[in-house]
Amino acid sequence: MKFFYFFLLCVTTPCAFATDSAVSGQISVTALQQVDKPPHFSKSVKILFPRVSENKKRNPVNVQLQVTASNESLEDKCFAVFMDNHPPFRVEKKVGHVNSRKALVSFFLPLSLERGQHLIRIFSIDSQGIMLDKNAQLNSCSFYFLDPKKSSETTFDDANPILSLLSPYPSQSHILGQHILLDVHFSDKNKQVADPKVVLSIDNQFVSLVTSDQVYKIEGLGRGEHRIRLVLYDGKYNYSNSPLTSCDRMVTVN
Repeated sequence: MKFFYFFLLCVTTPCAFATDSAVSGQISVTALQQVDKPPHFSKSVKILFPRVSENKKRNPVNVQLQVTASNESLEDKCFAVFMDNHPPFRVEKKVGHVNSRKALVSFFLPLSLERGQHLIRIFSIDSQGIMLDKNAQLNSCSFYFLDPKKSSETTFDDANPILSLLSPYPSQSHILGQHILLDVHFSDKNKQVADPKVVLSIDNQFVSLVTSDQVYKIEGLGRGEHRIRLVLYDGKYNYSNSPLTSCDRMVTVN
């Protein structure tokens, strides 16, 4: 535990934190009360294309999802899509019906991929960009681009711990006095992190510890640009140098 606090001193300037609310100067971070949502098809989103370990040959890469609804008809749906360690982009699509409870969603990646191995991660979100199911398993697919022999180094491996920062999104605008939603997802398929902690800092100041099963609101940010940084830490090792265990997001308050 002493080493953990030493780590915080090294990466941020510590202020104060609490279980449900943390305050750093005029900045506060509060966990929102979770509201039970009706059953949703978000638990049944399958990545059809690209296939696992497939070698894609041309930009832009097409992504196709199969969506299954448990007990409701399908409507327009929203997804947060991550490519490798890039910030997420949002996809809002009208679904094409296969039958009353299944649908196809297709879109192109708005990125020009380079040769090598890549990892796509997809989350079902609501209109605010928040995950529909905080307990959902990571929905991901690893594939190759212009590498038919698949000889590239595996840089992004979904078997390793992954921290995904959904909200706030890079394209969002924020108004002075309004709170900013913070939504993070943590995946650890092989249970490599015994006691995961997510360290939140804003403008290089330690603010709080957060968890992936909560949605938080950030209040008190002044006008201008602010840097939000999340780092996965387990009390023994600092994962901040790994490609998918730390997240940085710049937000602008007008």
